[in-house]
Amino acid sequence: MMNKTFMKELLTCISVSGKEKAIQQIIYEYMKDVCEDSRMDASKTLISVLNAKAKQKVLLCAHVDEIGFYVNRIYPDGTLGVIKAGGAHPILYLGTHVQIVGKELIHGVVICNKMLETKGTIVSDDLRIDIGCDTKEESEKVVSLGDVICAAVDMQELQKNRFAARAIDDRGGAFIILEAVRKAKKMGASVGMYAATTTGEETTRRGAFHAVKAVKPDCAIIVDVTFASDYQGVQNNEGGDIFLGKGAILCHSSIVNEAMNKRMETLAKQHGIAYQWEVTPGFTSTDGDTIHMSNEGVPICLVSLPLRYMHSSIETADWKDVESCIDLIAAFLCSLDSAFSYL
Repeated sequence: MMNKTFMKELLTCISVSGKEKAIQQIIYEYMKDVCEDSRMDASKTLISVLNAKAKQKVLLCAHVDEIGFYVNRIYPDGTLGVIKAGGAHPILYLGTHVQIVGKELIHGVVICNKMLETKGTIVSDDLRIDIGCDTKEESEKVVSLGDVICAAVDMQELQKNRFAARAIDDRGGAFIILEAVRKAKKMGASVGMYAATTTGEETTRRGAFHAVKAVKPDCAIIVDVTFASDYQGVQNNEGGDIFLGKGAILCHSSIVNEAMNKRMETLAKQHGIAYQWEVTPGFTSTDGDTIHMSNEGVPICLVSLPLRYMHSSIETADWKDVESCIDLIAAFLCSLDSAFSYL
């Protein structure tokens, strides 16, 4: 059974790209009862290892960093200027509450006025954050350059087994790989399972590079989110028709290993696991792009969670799809042996 409380812990923690250590501590505490080894590297990527003595090694990757902002200016009136980290959309933050990790956790509001409301394009430089201080000197007592900022929202359960939060991209993926290896271990999987909760995917992909170099896996499973196409305003989604509640997403792509894809599809049919397909002929814009091109080349498979309203503070997913991803990956891990061919 999925641990929804753990998911909420992940979604509550602040880990703007570059500042991921706190969330890795939460993951370490959650996984220490099943792991034979836990490794954190200089990139702050944490690798939770199960079946460490197995010769065949599978790297599972999902990133825990989130989009947000860094403080890059403190103005004379005490307001803060920002620069974005990752693919944040500045217009979505006007008139909203934010939280700043400075010398302590503090709260602020993003200034909204008529000039900004009528401005055609909003960029990071347009955003000013009011933390309640009236002077630069007052603000400097609680905030420093380089402090990180994200939306101040809580996870909310919606109707029809759905939920909304910031940073389901890609805490949802992290939750999936961690629950999948726990389930696969109970089901008797014998392969080495290296669950890497990677850092920096939204900015540099540094975590995936560190992880694949350290593990040297035989193959890798990347779990990220992908764009749902089942809501108002979405037309002609490039990846195809993607729906919430209709299962895990497998990917037709030149970078995804065909044999791994075929095994995933076969297992989904055998076990009655709901799945869908997306089409991304080239790079996938995930950690998989880095991993596939590393070492001597690593076969990868991409399993995605369908998501509405990506890179906003109201990202929305379906618990049924989360469960489908977990079940499918666990089944794949249990099916894998030395006879499997990636050709």
